Amino acid sequence: MLAASQKKPAKSVRYYLWREEGLLRIASQLHHDILDGKIPVAAFAGARQKLVEVLIDPLTTDVRKVTARGIYYDFDERGLVDLRALRQAALESLAPISRFASKVIDLEHILQGKRFRRKYNWAVPPEVFDLITADVSREKSELRAIPWFRLTARATDAQTYCATVRPVAS
Repeated sequence: MLAASQKKPAKSVRYYLWREEGLLRIASQLHHDILDGKIPVAAFAGARQKLVEVLIDPLTTDVRKVTARGIYYDFDERGLVDLRALRQAALESLAPISRFASKVIDLEHILQGKRFRRKYNWAVPPEVFDLITADVSREKSELRAIPWFRLTARATDAQTYCATVRPVAS
């Protein structure tokens, strides 16, 4: 329980990349730069990647509520996240409900929302969620630390980046 003088810790968001090799944590600034199109990731060019967005809500100083949702990111041939299709699908799924004078209900927006979730969301497996909650709670004694996803510039082209993995320092 928090003392009267203590403030509740702020909510936070973390991002993880889920690949065959395992789970990689992405720094928030790097995630934002990739989404903003400031940093292309050549290793992901023309591919679809699975990311996990994790919302951390500290309930007390020791207890955190952790929620995770799986998101697909589609990368174009230059290694940039293709947000056009994502934005269009999101807008279509949020289309206003048609109001009719009769008792007819337009379900198109509901169906579009379901299609959007089916195309851009995926279910986070329990074993992946367990790794994330252990990472968030810092109980890494039994589970290995999640390595960071890093980008390094190639000497030949400062605008092209390749993915590298560097383990977290203990």
